[in-house]
Amino acid sequence: QEFPCVIGIKKASDGVNLIGYIRNMTGISQENIDLKEKTKYLVDDTSFDSIIVADAEGKIMQVNATAVEEFGYNAKAELIGKNLAMLVGGGYAKHHSRYMKNFKKKGKDESTIGKQRKLKARRKNGEEFTCVIGIKKIPDTEYLIGYIRSTAGL
Repeated sequence: QEFPCVIGIKKASDGVNLIGYIRNMTGISQENIDLKEKTKYLVDDTSFDSIIVADAEGKIMQVNATAVEEFGYNAKAELIGKNLAMLVGGGYAKHHSRYMKNFKKKGKDESTIGKQRKLKARRKNGEEFTCVIGIKKIPDTEYLIGYIRSTAGL
């Protein structure tokens, strides 16, 4: 019997073996299946950069393993479903929902979308670090994808 699914494979932490999975998507909304389909090649667990996908409200939809590690979390589940503001440093977290509303209202041209900038990010333990962040809108969706790279050691 056929069923909707998401299939993934990646190199194991030992650098030799592969880890694969098949996730049954029965009962999952078509919107969520479409998001997974559109972002599965964008959210790469082997990337040096932290990668975060969020909706237009700032809710985290997907993260890669690098983001989990860089921000000091233990699992993707600690971030998914939460608001991006929890990762914003430099005193800007309290303004983040306003920034997201402005993006939703004004669009890409009057925001940081499509640009890179240097700013402060905040880890789970409250420690802040300087990073370069680039944000793009995922075509044909209301989702944003952010690529975050710590400047430590550069």
